Amino acid sequence: MLAGLTAAICTTAVATPASAAVTKCTRTSCPYVGQNPETTGCSAGAYAVANTHVIQPSDRVWIGAVNLMYSPGCNTNWTEADSYAQPVDIVVWNTANQLKSKDNLANYGGYGFTPMVNGSYDAGACIQSDRFITCVGQPAVTAHPPFGSF
Repeated sequence: MLAGLTAAICTTAVATPASAAVTKCTRTSCPYVGQNPETTGCSAGAYAVANTHVIQPSDRVWIGAVNLMYSPGCNTNWTEADSYAQPVDIVVWNTANQLKSKDNLANYGGYGFTPMVNGSYDAGACIQSDRFITCVGQPAVTAHPPFGSF
C-alpha cells in the first residue's frame, strides 16, 4: 500500500505547468501561437532577450519597462510590460507576420503580457500610449513596427 501511495505522489509532483511545455515550435509548426505563456508552461525558464525602460518624452520621467521574452523550452516570444503612468497597449510580432497584443494595462503599477508568437522568427516588442511608443527586439524587426496594427 505504501508503494502505491509513493507512486501517486511522484506522478502528481511530475505533472506541473513547467513540465507541460514539451513541444518546441519550428518554422512550420507552432502550437503555442496565441497562447498564454504562463498557463502553457512556456514561461518556465524564459528570459528577456531585449528590454528597455520606458521614458515619458515630455519630462524624461521613467514610467515603465518593456521586455521581449523568449522561451527556450517552447521556442516562443511574447512581450511583458510594466506601466506606472497611464494606460498602455503592448504588442509582440515577428517576421512571419504573427502579431499578438494586449490592450489597456491598468494605470500605476499595471503589469501584463501578450499571447505568444513563434520564436523561430525575428521578433519585436512594443509598449504604446497616446504619448509615446517604445520598441525592443531584433533591429530588422523594430525598424518596421506595426504602429497601425494595434
